[in-house]
Amino acid sequence: MLLAGGGGAFLFLGGKKTVEKEAHTEDESPVLASFTIDTFIVNLSGSGNFLKTKIELEYDTKIIEKLSAAQVKASGSHGGGGSGISGGGGGGGGASGPPPLMAKRMPMVKDIIIELLSRKTGEEVLTATGRETLKQELVDGINDALAFDEPAVVAVYFIEFVVQ
Repeated sequence: MLLAGGGGAFLFLGGKKTVEKEAHTEDESPVLASFTIDTFIVNLSGSGNFLKTKIELEYDTKIIEKLSAAQVKASGSHGGGGSGISGGGGGGGGASGPPPLMAKRMPMVKDIIIELLSRKTGEEVLTATGRETLKQELVDGINDALAFDEPAVVAVYFIEFVVQ
């Protein structure tokens, strides 16, 4: 009886910890939103080809909100009437622009996009593998250009993609 009671208590308490852990990881799951960046037209490397593309950026709103709150807190006593917390949206489409914290870095983001696109050849971007590699390079480059403590951009989607 004692063993059965002890085993039941162990299972009961062990199960409770698991539920708490699952609830904790659920809170850390990203809340994604997106916005469309301008159309880019670039000359491709090594040929007379050019690429015309429109890009959708998907980002984690929790990271943006956390970074925005930290920025507001850091500059709180200076009274800066800045925009502060982003609207984030609930997975919104391209209708709205970037959150204010990202908008400040858009010139750097656009620059890195142009730089990365223009390094590619037509042969590279015309294959599925080449486009997937380019998407990952863009995610990494954009996160570097944003210069946040944590990577906020989680995916890049090509809305238009024409090579000529």
